[in-house]
Amino acid sequence: MKNILNYYYSLHPDEVSHKDNKYFFEYLDCKYVFEPFTRPLSDIDCLYKINKEIKDKIIKSSYQIEEATKCVDLCMGKYGFDSLEKLGYIIRLRNKSGKCIIESKKRLDNNSWSEAQLTIPTMKDGYAFLKNIGLQPYLYINRTREIRKIDIAKVYIDDLEILGTFVEFELEEGYEFKDLEKYLSEIGIENNPEKLYGDIFKERTKEPEFNEILNNAINDFLMKNK
Repeated sequence: MKNILNYYYSLHPDEVSHKDNKYFFEYLDCKYVFEPFTRPLSDIDCLYKINKEIKDKIIKSSYQIEEATKCVDLCMGKYGFDSLEKLGYIIRLRNKSGKCIIESKKRLDNNSWSEAQLTIPTMKDGYAFLKNIGLQPYLYINRTREIRKIDIAKVYIDDLEILGTFVEFELEEGYEFKDLEKYLSEIGIENNPEKLYGDIFKERTKEPEFNEILNNAINDFLMKNK
């Protein structure tokens, strides 16, 4: 995300203010707040596709720390699905229960990321901002996410509109994947983690029918946010 902040700063250096590790500026009559942060390297994400039976087992063996919320993501980039591979980061718009942000995720290694986010008034404003610097939408994800907890990890249960149901485990600091393997075996998950959602969508877009569904979803979103 710093590349966006730097781009704006290069054009309007006098309009960016800084306080308490946050940057403030206005664009198209809207106020933006940029707040960088980094996820610890010990946070390892493991993603699996699951069925209803396994989902029920996860719910019974964990406790809820955040109720299910609806989350809409629109990823935008210069190279479409190849943006992460070519640039090392992704940029997305996110609307989570009415709170809108622009977020960047920079890959540090296969399982760890550095993240930063920018608070925006609406998804429409964020889309206009990113489009103005040459980024185009390529991925739309509409999901409901519930966050739960087991002893060694946070558990994210995602119901995706197009792909189905997935679970992601974010290990707490000090734990390794081998510490999670016993739990996975108990609930019936085989040690065969999925790729990132973006990679899954990229692979599925080779299917003409799926590609049409995804493009229609993106176009519907853009029509609603004109």
